[in-house]
Formats: sequence, structure tokens, C-alpha cells
Amino acid sequence: MGLTIYKSSAGSGKTFTLVRLYLEKVIRSPYLFRRILAITFTNKATEEMKSRIILELKLLADGHNSSHLQSLQESIKIEEQEIRKRAGEVLLKILHEYSSFSVSTIDSYFQVLSRTLAKELKLPVKYNIELDLDSICDAVTEQLLSLAGKNDAITGWLKEMLVDRIDQGKNWNISSELKKMVKEIVNRSEIRHLAESIDSQRFFEFIRKVKSRRDEIAQNYKSISEEIFLSLKKAGYEYTDYSYKHTGALSFCNKIIANTYSVKTYEKISNRFLSGVEDPLTMLNKEKQKDEVFLNLTVEVIHPLMVQLNEQIKETLNEFTTAIEVLQLSFMVGVLSPLNDELKNFRDENQLFLLSDTTRMLREAVRDTDAPFIYEKSGNSYSHLFIDEFQDTGNEQWQILKPLVTNSIANGNDVLIVGDAKQSIYRWRGGNMNLLLHDVKKQLNQFSSITKEEKLDTNYRSLQNIVDFNNEIFEKIANAIAKDPSVNQMVMETAYKKEALFQKHQENAEGGYIAIDFFESDKKEKKSNSSEQDSEEETEGWKAKSLQKFGSTISDALSRGYHLKDIACIVRTGDHESEVVKYLLEKTNYAFISGNSLKVAYNEKVLFLISCLRLLLDPENKIIHEEINFFIERNEFKIEGIERNINFRNQPENTFSKKVLLANKTNISQLPVHLCYLQILKMSGLDKPDVFTDKLTDIIIEFANSNGTGISEFITWWDEKSITKDWSIEMPDSIDAIRIITIHRSKGLQYPIVIMPIIDWIIIPKPQGIIWAKSNTAPYNEFPAFPLYSKKSLISTSFGEDYLEEYGASLIDNLNLLYVAFTRAERELYLFSNLGAKENTSGKLLIDSLSQNSIWLEQINSGIQIGEKTIPATVKKKESVNSLNNPLNITSTELEKSVQSSFIPEVNFKFESEETIFGNYIHDLLYLMDKKEDLEYAFHQLVVRESIDVNSEAAQKIKNETLEIWELMEKQMWTEKHFKVEKEIDICDKDGILHRPDRVLINDDEVIIIDFKTGSPNKKYHQQVNLYCSLFKEMGHKTVKGYLLFTKTKSIEMVDSESPNNQQLSLL
Repeated sequence: MGLTIYKSSAGSGKTFTLVRLYLEKVIRSPYLFRRILAITFTNKATEEMKSRIILELKLLADGHNSSHLQSLQESIKIEEQEIRKRAGEVLLKILHEYSSFSVSTIDSYFQVLSRTLAKELKLPVKYNIELDLDSICDAVTEQLLSLAGKNDAITGWLKEMLVDRIDQGKNWNISSELKKMVKEIVNRSEIRHLAESIDSQRFFEFIRKVKSRRDEIAQNYKSISEEIFLSLKKAGYEYTDYSYKHTGALSFCNKIIANTYSVKTYEKISNRFLSGVEDPLTMLNKEKQKDEVFLNLTVEVIHPLMVQLNEQIKETLNEFTTAIEVLQLSFMVGVLSPLNDELKNFRDENQLFLLSDTTRMLREAVRDTDAPFIYEKSGNSYSHLFIDEFQDTGNEQWQILKPLVTNSIANGNDVLIVGDAKQSIYRWRGGNMNLLLHDVKKQLNQFSSITKEEKLDTNYRSLQNIVDFNNEIFEKIANAIAKDPSVNQMVMETAYKKEALFQKHQENAEGGYIAIDFFESDKKEKKSNSSEQDSEEETEGWKAKSLQKFGSTISDALSRGYHLKDIACIVRTGDHESEVVKYLLEKTNYAFISGNSLKVAYNEKVLFLISCLRLLLDPENKIIHEEINFFIERNEFKIEGIERNINFRNQPENTFSKKVLLANKTNISQLPVHLCYLQILKMSGLDKPDVFTDKLTDIIIEFANSNGTGISEFITWWDEKSITKDWSIEMPDSIDAIRIITIHRSKGLQYPIVIMPIIDWIIIPKPQGIIWAKSNTAPYNEFPAFPLYSKKSLISTSFGEDYLEEYGASLIDNLNLLYVAFTRAERELYLFSNLGAKENTSGKLLIDSLSQNSIWLEQINSGIQIGEKTIPATVKKKESVNSLNNPLNITSTELEKSVQSSFIPEVNFKFESEETIFGNYIHDLLYLMDKKEDLEYAFHQLVVRESIDVNSEAAQKIKNETLEIWELMEKQMWTEKHFKVEKEIDICDKDGILHRPDRVLINDDEVIIIDFKTGSPNKKYHQQVNLYCSLFKEMGHKTVKGYLLFTKTKSIEMVDSESPNNQQLSLL
């Protein structure tokens, strides 16, 4: 009993460990599941843990193999039979009390807690939890902008904001920037505290004083520089009369006069100027030294002024540059308080409660005490706590959980914390890896005697060569990062020390392949007959070559038996993702799934339907006509009477946009938007089930329910929301397509082959990024923080310490990003980068780290290869709620729905026999086939969906037997083209009961019904097909024949088709 901290590196089976520890608790005491709280950080992780627990309990209860059985026997010391009995008890209890099965995300847990503590938290009697933050940001921004011209202070700050955007070369629309600031207030506690504490009037006066002091210093610099130039001019000289002319010592003074307020002017003071300050004769060549007038002027007038200027700069440059940096974004602080006021008013008026409010209010409730009274009052008293992905926990979240943790340990219970600091990639969201590394142990030092750390150091994901490579490369990358003095050395020594970093590979995991290639942009070539300015051009960049290699790598992997779905392309940014997508679209025919391809607003059908709605509002818009008709043409829609040869300039009248859509404009445009949309779906033939159009239907209905039913209002709303909303479709893992995914979205996932085609991003704070920094220097210490552009020039300001801290943290963030990306690979890892990578980029970091190995150093130019290329493993079904070894065949979400409807699934569900599964595979192949030549395609689809080893004996048997059955059907003349074939068509009888024959052949003379059976002949099969026949006869078909085709025996039985009942029915 006590606190156990599990340090779990990538692929080390942390979910497996958590499930094992959970099972140990509940098998010891079946009722204990009510008193265990397991917290994760994503819905996907929550679903996985729930499903795995349910699955393992089911496997144990039904007497099947479980990978946890042996460890349970060893830890609990009871017989196998008793373990299985208790597993069944626990499973039933969970199903009957599913709401007490407490595995949830941290946000969900905090929401439940806040609702039960509404009185203590002083929440209104009726309030809504608002999940649509974008809508709130829109409303608050709009309200603030409405005050422009009415409130002088706000108007002044907004003007400053507009000027800054123009100076930065950005568009004039400041709304988007204001919306970002509202999100900052909502999501970041330190910004919220600043917004709540700042006095706008006081800050306005402060900024006025800072501007005044900046101008005073700038005027001093400029006036001395101008006096130097004026003295020269009076004597008939110019600054270019000194050595080096325009680049001489006084060129620095010329820069000051031209760009007095630019920080860049002072970033590097000219060495020639400084030499002149030390010795004015260094400014004069021998000829000028002979000019006594010029020499005396230089020594007696110019030099003293240079010394004066240099002293001024030494004394005030830090103050001057600090003022410049602060004033650049001071408007952000100026509008923070008004934005926060408008946000508070909006929430109060609408009785809204934001998700971020949950954390803040609960934190306030437990601030002054360690007593868990707040949890006891909620009625949720937990004994044992499991906290997963702890490296992503933020300080505020930890302060809420801490009383619960303390109370649990003090009462002799267990708290399990699991995480990996090397995978901490959410610092921007508040995650604090230091909590896992050392802060928790420090804050709970009263329990040091019952606190222990366990290391999960075996990698069960990757083959040996990949494990060994990552061990070595990340030791070297960490060493390179640690050399930077700004990096937190304690973090590096703890998270990336050899003991924490190195992993063992699992037994029998030999092999694995790594390929690292660096590409060089072609040398620039001179163009003939071109100006000097345009005389060079890059013939082919390194990215183009990298993407070509990416394409050939995919082709090579497919030739070795891998499928597209086995391959993940991992990128750092959305821009990189777009580059990969563009390459795949233009240069290949490979199917792929990317973040954007799953977004509703990017889907071609959705864009077409939205264009149809737009055309009803603007029927003369030729561009919209073209968009609509091009979609119809491209997708080869067969709509009767529609012209298929479209000409943009001279559109025929019988295009879809005119003959169908606008011809019905009067009828449909007056309908509410959701009904109008449904009519367009029918007109265009898109009213069949489709995940994207179904999602759009839901979106439009949701809009109609809350915002009105006008088409114009919906289009305006769509144009705003489709940019910011993350309306996405979840795609099943079985789809055979390359996954293009960012590093952040790849966390927790794994793939047989990982390719990173663009390893070349900045690993330090971006110059145009914004950091909030504090200063200990007056007068800037009067305020908690200031927003600043994260430029290196901050080092020479009063905010240098904070900037260096951010600089070091950014390096560690990017080290962690590389670690997450490299450790997703199971069998093969491909890394492509820029041979000419610049300093402070991931590409240069990779080159420098590889160069620490003498063998790799020699191969950098030619390409590094480790190990040998692999062939796909014989796929063993991964334990998953969706695979054949799931007796329940349901997810935890479906369980929850089942429980809510008072339905408990049959616990004694039995496995399907191998013979039945085999027959079902054949049935699936026949369903996909319309002709014999379709077998290859159908077989490929089956192999991908079911993860079958294509080269296995069983796979070939399935394929061969399917071919035999098809040839049997050919002998019966059932594959002739004159038949219309309906597969698994739904027939509804008068009682509303659906019937579904496997295959129905229809022509003018007869109907043939074929039902495939995997088992042995049985009378009940005849009754079933007999019923199908009678139903078709009563639909008016005179000649109806029924047959049973047994896939096991390759035999056919004809069924007597007399109709036993007269039922009215319809064909669906």
C-alpha cells in the first residue's frame, strides 16, 4: 500500500500494466471496483482502458486464455477456478452498475465533481456547460469591438493593435487576434489571473511613462549622432571620408539616425565604431591622417561625441530595448481586462459554465486545505487511484487531485501514477513534466517510506534494431541538447539519463530496419540573359527529393506484402501535412487519410452541397455553377437529362445546377434549411448513407435547432464555423490507406512502418511567436507579465532570464517530439531530412547527433541503413474489443448504452467455431463479387479488413474455395448478365420485421433466391428460404425459386417455394 510511480517509456505496456493492477484489486474484492478511480487524459485512452478491463474479465470468466491469469495467480495466491469465478462476479457487477465503473478523463471527472458540488462552488441553480468555445470568443470579440469609438481607452488600444498588424505585414482584421486572446484568458490560468488583476487605467499611465522614457533615450542617441554628422558637414566633410566609407566607423551613427527605434540597429554595434572609440586614428587612413583639419576635427570633436554616444548606449541600452519590446505588444495587456469583463458579462447573462471554469473553481475550493471534504460531499469516495499519462498533468489539475491522493495514501490505500517525461509534449496546454520527475515526491514527502518508483523498461512495440537505435540516438540528441546552458539540467539528468532512457527489447523480437537519408537542394545555376538579381534559381529543393523517396519507399513496402494501412507518415506541422498530401495527390494513386481528409469542411461532397445552398441565394454566380457541375461531371453522376459536357463561359441549360437545382428553386428555397438540404440530397443522388453527408445533416439540424432555419443565416454561420470547428469523422482502422498524422496526434499509436519525410523545423522559440514574460527589474516588476515577441534580442532586456528559460524549454519540447515520433515504429523507421539544415532546426540536431557515431558520420551523405528490410509479420490478432477474440463483441460505449436501456448482454456468449468463421469469410467474399474477376479485389479487401496473413495456407484455402463456389454458381447459370443482382436486400413484412436473403437474382421472367449456409443441411433453413419466396410472390413476382448453397460441402438444395402465409410486404 502507498504511492507507486511507474516510469513507462514508449511501447512498454503501461495500459497492460494498469489493467493488470486493476484486475488484481477487483479479483481480491469484487465490490472494490466502485472505489477505484482511474484517470486518463483522452477519450480514446479511457475507451481503451474500459474495453480492455471488460474484455479480460470476460476472457477469465468464460474460461479462455488471458495474458493476466498467471500474474493474478502469483499475486493473489488463489486457484485458477476461483479467479475465474470472481472475474464473472465482477463483470456482472460492473454491467449492472456501469455508472460506478469509474474510468474517465480528468476533464470528465472534474465536470462530474463540479455538478455535485454546485452549491459549495456557488454555481447558479440552472447553468449550462458550454463546449463551443469558438462561439463564446466570437460573441465576446464582437461586443468589445462595438465599444470602439465609445470608450477612449479601448479605442486607443485597438488602434495600437491595428498599427502593429500593419507593421508586421498582416491583414487589418484584428478580430482573429482578439479571439485568440479570449482563448488565452479561458485556457491559461496565468493569463486569466493577469486579466483579473490588472488595472487598465494604471497600466495606461504606466505605458505612457515607458513611451516617454523610450523617446528620451532614443532622442539622446539620435541627437549625438546628428551632432557628429553636422560637425562634419560644417567642416566640409562626410562620414564616408573615413576608412571603409559607407561601412566605416560612423556607419553605425548613420543607422541610428535612419532607424533609431529598431532593436536590430543595436544588436551588434560595429567593431569599427568601437575601435574608433578606443583610438580615433584607426578611423583614418594614412592620407587622411595628413589632413590636419580633418585629423583635429576627428580627435577634438568627433571622437568625444563617439565616446559620449557609446557611454549612453552602455548605460541605457537594456532599458531602451526593454521598452521597445514591451511597447510592441502592450495593447494585448491593455485589452485583456476589457475582454475579461466582457467574457464575465457574457457568461453571467447566459448562465454559462466553461470547461476551464471547472478546474479554476475546484482549485479555489481546495486551496486552503488538504482535507478531502470536497470529495466526501460529492458522494464519490474512492479508495484507490490510478492516474495515467501523468506527464501531461498541469499544476492546477494536480492541486485538485492532491487532497484525494493524500487522503487515499493516509488511509492505507494505493495510488498509482504512470507516465513518461520523455513524452511530455503538451507544455503549451499546461502540462508540467516536473511533477512526474520530482515535484510529486517532494510534495508528498511525508509518505516517502511507502513511496516507490518502478520502471517499465521492456519495449513490446518495436523490433530489436529500432529499440537499439532509439536508445543510442536519443542519448546523443539529449547530450547535444544538454550542452545549451539555457536547458534545465535537472530535467535532462532525470528524464534522459541512461537508466531512464534505455529499453530492453522483448524476446524473439530480432530484426527491424532503419533508413536515414539526407537530401541536398541542387546547386543554383546561372540563367542566361537574366539580371543580376534574378540570375540564380534552385532547380530542385531537398523536400521534392525527400517526397520522391517517400513515394518509392511506399512502393517498396507494398511489394514486400505490406498494406497501405501499415504505413504512417508522421509530420510536425499542418503545413508539412499539406505538402505530403499535395505530393500524394499529384504524383501517386495511393489512398491516404490525413487530418484534413477527415474534416467535414474539406470533403468534396460537403463542399458540393454547400455550393448548392449558396446557388439558391445567388443563382447568377457563374463560379458556383461551375463548382456544382464540375462535381457532377467528375464523379460521373448519372442524372437523367443532364448535360455532361460543361463549358464555363457558355453553360448549356441542361446542367444539374440549372435543370435540377434552379428549376426547383421556388419549391425548395422557401423551406427551412434542413428540409431544403434533404431535398438537395435526393436531387443529387447523395441521399445514401455516407459518413460525411450524414455529419453535415447533423450539423445543419443542430444549427436549425439553435440558430434559426434560414439558408442565408446558415451559410453565414457555416463560413465562420467551418474554419474554426473541428468537425471530423472517425475512420475505422481497417481502411487500407496511408495515415498522415502530426506528431501530437500520433501519441499513443503505433504502426509497422513509420516514415518522417520532413525533419526540418525550428526547435527554438519562433521569432514571431509570443511569450508572456516577467521581470524583476523596476518598473516592469509592477505587473505580473508582459507579452513579447520571442526574439533572441530579449536576452539583452530585463526579460532575458524568462526568455532563456523558454528557449531551453523549447529545446526539450522538441527533443520530446522527436522521441514520440521515432518510437511509433514497430518494424521499419525511415527518417528524411535536409543535408543543408540550418542551426536550431531538427534536421541540424539530427545530423549533429548522428555525427557522434563515427560509422554513421561516414554514411550521412550516402545514407544510413541499419538492419535489413522486413516482411509483414504473420498477424496475430491484437486483443481488442473489435477482434474475433472478443466474446462480447461490443465496446465500452455500447455497454454503457446497453446498461442505460436496462439490457444486460448475455454473459455466456460462446466463441464462433473456426469452421463458422471460415464460412463467414467465404460469404463476405461472395458478397463483394459481381463477376469472377472480382475475386482478387474482394480477397484483398478481406485480407486488409481482417488482418489475415495473405501467404498463409488458410488464406489460400478461403480464396480457392470461394472460386469453387463461384464456378458452381456459373454451372447453375446464376452469374449471367441478364439478372439484376441484389445482395442482402432488406424486405419488410406487414409487422415491420426485416428479412434479408443473401442473394436475389431478378429478371423479367423469374426471381431466384440464394441463401449461403456454413453449416450442415437443416429443415429450418428450408423454412427460412420458403418464407423469402412467399414474400417475393406477394410482391407480384409469379415465378420464384429458392436455393440453399452450403459452402462447406459445395452442394445446392432446391427449396419448395409454396407460400405458407399471405403477408403484405415492401422492398426496402
